[in-house]
Amino acid sequence: MNITEVVTAPRSPWQNAYVERVLGSIRRECLDHMVIFNERHLRRVLSSYVDYYQGTRTHLSLDKDCPDPRPIMPRRIGKLVAIAKVGGLHHRYERLAPDSSRIRGPCSPIVASRAVRRRLKTSVS
Repeated sequence: MNITEVVTAPRSPWQNAYVERVLGSIRRECLDHMVIFNERHLRRVLSSYVDYYQGTRTHLSLDKDCPDPRPIMPRRIGKLVAIAKVGGLHHRYERLAPDSSRIRGPCSPIVASRAVRRRLKTSVS
């Protein structure tokens, strides 16, 4: 196939712009705001940031959506709540389903609001 490998020069960010962009985002949006204690802590923080980056953070190239698309919630649904991400450094906003004593199915608004409240409690503590 006659393929030759081209190695980028050390300390040459202009030669690999995509990697430099991702590393810059991680540093600016995450690591500049935290004190990392050890490798295990760094891995946990980076894993949390990757989850945030894929599922919550908006991207201009995706028309301000995230790589894992989420449903649009109409304003009339319920109260807006913040769900902490990356140790409280960033937040995701969702609407709680309105409490209704009439509906009690497995996909009812009450079940959904309880699930969101549980996620809120676990992300805060």
